[in-house]
Amino acid sequence: MKHTVQQISISREPKNLEGLLYKFYRLRNPGNLALRTYFWTAVSGTAFCATSFVLLAAIVRLLGDEGPYWGGVFSIVLALSQQLITVGLFQMRPFQVSDLDEVFTFSDYFFSRIQTTALMFVMGFAWMIFGGMGHDKIIALLLLLVVLAGESISDVIEGRYQQAGRFDIASKGVFFKTLLPLIIFIIALWAWRNMFTALAAMAIA
Repeated sequence: MKHTVQQISISREPKNLEGLLYKFYRLRNPGNLALRTYFWTAVSGTAFCATSFVLLAAIVRLLGDEGPYWGGVFSIVLALSQQLITVGLFQMRPFQVSDLDEVFTFSDYFFSRIQTTALMFVMGFAWMIFGGMGHDKIIALLLLLVVLAGESISDVIEGRYQQAGRFDIASKGVFFKTLLPLIIFIIALWAWRNMFTALAAMAIA
């Protein structure tokens, strides 16, 4: 059976803010799509890989004498959160992007992702209650779970673009959802010298 990739089409001329978004994502004229995909995949992958190191370095450097302690707290809860996000993502993305015949609708994938994200929170709460975690680690993990919930939900949206043959848009989304919260975290940490406040600002972003 021959499969065709559904392309994103625009039936009307976008205006105002909508028009700016269309131009930003190059929905109408993607140009050299292969080159754009390669560029944004490389950039987003680099940013994503560097995030953990930059966050930890900022905590240790900006929190002075307490930096090593809070850096240790962050390292532990980050390791825990990376295990929990596998529950939130549930490895659905490969099935979604390969579903070219759309056997399941986007709504199916989206609501399924909401369920797996909720399950991620349930397992996170269980870890907080029965894992013997201290007060600081519990608060930090809870805030990180909020951050990861946003990442989990956005992943299924990015998967929709990839399913439609626009992996460049998905990669661009990963880059900006990684960079902007990182900048906000560093600014908040510098301004308030409090890791919880910085994580809360990052979660809101």
